[in-house]
Amino acid sequence: WHKSRLFTSLKETYSFVAPSTAPETNLVPLIYKKDKFNLIESGFIYFRDTPDYTKGSTWGVFEEKASGKKLAVFCTHFWWKYQGEKPHDLLRVSNAALLTDKAIEMCEKYNIPAVALGDLNSGYSLPTLDYFKAAGWKLAEEDAVETTKEGSYNHDPVRGADGKYHGTKTTDDYTKSLDHIVFRGEIKAMKFRIVSDQYALDVSDHSPIWCDFEV
Repeated sequence: WHKSRLFTSLKETYSFVAPSTAPETNLVPLIYKKDKFNLIESGFIYFRDTPDYTKGSTWGVFEEKASGKKLAVFCTHFWWKYQGEKPHDLLRVSNAALLTDKAIEMCEKYNIPAVALGDLNSGYSLPTLDYFKAAGWKLAEEDAVETTKEGSYNHDPVRGADGKYHGTKTTDDYTKSLDHIVFRGEIKAMKFRIVSDQYALDVSDHSPIWCDFEV
């Protein structure tokens, strides 16, 4: 990702949250529209119980220039191995706890809501989402005014005779999704969607997810 043209092509419109504590090659990047938001504070959470440098969370507190409203946002990627095996499920719960602690700290410091999003490597049968709900978070795919029941975790793209990779959309519903958006505080989820266009399926086994919020 860092060697591709993706980041450089976005720099004209977007700024990257780049905490000094984050790894040089940050694999959980967080970007924002620089003409719309000011970055007030930021940081990086190391998942100290998780033996994988690619997992962590980049976070920022943003202020909308037009309204002065503030929001904390966390981009994250949780531990991925052996879903359904207790020691590994507990690592994902540990990831969720570390993220939650920082979110509560920022929510209380600025009296603001928070949103966290990313590949949590957790379907509905695993304890990660139960932990989030018990800790006061809501799931966008459950609470949004307008939502979808699609799943986000697809099959791996396969190289075709044309030499290019082509993905296939999963037939699983949202309970098998590994990617989630959670939120807390005075914020309303309006529209939750999964991007299942062919170009998205061709580049990853995960479909992008997004949600519109009102603060």
